[in-house]
Amino acid sequence: MQALLNKKEKEQLVIQLYQDGKTIRDISSAVHMSFGDIGKIIKRLDGKDDINMSNKSKATQALFFI
Repeated sequence: MQALLNKKEKEQLVIQLYQDGKTIRDISSAVHMSFGDIGKIIKRLDGKDDINMSNKSKATQALFFI
């Protein structure tokens, strides 16, 4: 049985599997995350994250980087 992973550990595993050439479907099965959540991690990794934080409140901006 696999130990439970926290958010950062799951994100690191997604990145590792993505860099190993795994498909999003394979990654989703391995880490039990939705395709959308995996896509967000991959976009951030590839530098295609288009979230504009300048129009967000300071509280929202702080939560984004947790």
